Amino acid sequence: MKKYSPKTDYFSVQKSLIFLLLPVFCLLFSGCNSGPNTASVSGVVTIDGKPEPMVEITFSPKDGQRSSVGYTDEKGAYTLRFTQDKYGCIPGDHVVRINAYRDPDDDKTQYLPAPYNNSAADNPELNITVKKGKQTQNFDVKLRNETL
Repeated sequence: MKKYSPKTDYFSVQKSLIFLLLPVFCLLFSGCNSGPNTASVSGVVTIDGKPEPMVEITFSPKDGQRSSVGYTDEKGAYTLRFTQDKYGCIPGDHVVRINAYRDPDDDKTQYLPAPYNNSAADNPELNITVKKGKQTQNFDVKLRNETL
């Protein structure tokens, strides 16, 4: 029979607690990484005042972080998506690019003028600040002299 020793039992209890609590602390301090906090952004895109379906709208952070993209429905409404599983966009200063194509299968035939897409950084209407929380950002593209 093993002789009782308070010193041996004390260290045995400490070792047991460490092995039991270590996984719990690892789980608590690692947390669930769901990515950066995003702001909820939605709105309507119109062309000369009329809702336009199948328009791609991209919010690109000026600091180079990941962009968010949305696509308009038949009413011109969009909601930004940060990833496949997460809606919204990173708060901060953004350049907004609006792209529309005559043929949905041909993403090279852009019919919106450059100030709304390729040259959007130079267009003050498309340089916006996204704040934390929920917000609406509507855009009206002017084509008046262009043909669709």
